[in-house]
Amino acid sequence: MVDLFSPWRRAQQMKSDHIDNRRLFEVVNETAILEPTEVEHLSTCEECLEMIRVLIRQNLSKSAEAS
Repeated sequence: MVDLFSPWRRAQQMKSDHIDNRRLFEVVNETAILEPTEVEHLSTCEECLEMIRVLIRQNLSKSAEAS
C-alpha cells in the first residue's frame, strides 16, 4: 500500500528539525536571544542560516529605504 501522506510527513518532520522562522525573525530584529541548542543547530544547518541571511538582507533594505 502506498502512503499518500509520506511526503507530507517528511515535510513536517523536516520542518520540526529547524528553528521556527518567527524565532529567527525575532533574533535578527534583536527582540530575542538564541538558546544554546539553537546556536548549535545553526552551526550545522545551512537552511536556517540561509533564512537568517534573507531576513538580514530584508532588514537592511528596509533600513536603506527609511534613510
